[in-house]
Amino acid sequence: MLGTSLSFDPELGNVLVAAPSGMQTPFWGEERNTSEYLDPKWVAERIMELANEPLKYCYAKILRKPNRVEIIESRK
Repeated sequence: MLGTSLSFDPELGNVLVAAPSGMQTPFWGEERNTSEYLDPKWVAERIMELANEPLKYCYAKILRKPNRVEIIESRK
């Protein structure tokens, strides 16, 4: 809701809300098997692709099994 609200502010540029679902980072420590989690480099590449889209607002889920990007809401 915050991202949507911000996108209506004429003072701001484009708003991108990206929600990755579990990434292979040290955050998880040794307690969790992250072998099926998303590769951070792959996630960063998807975010840069989304950021280059000519959209005023975009909410995207970055999912795994299979790895994919789903645009939930967007507006030009």
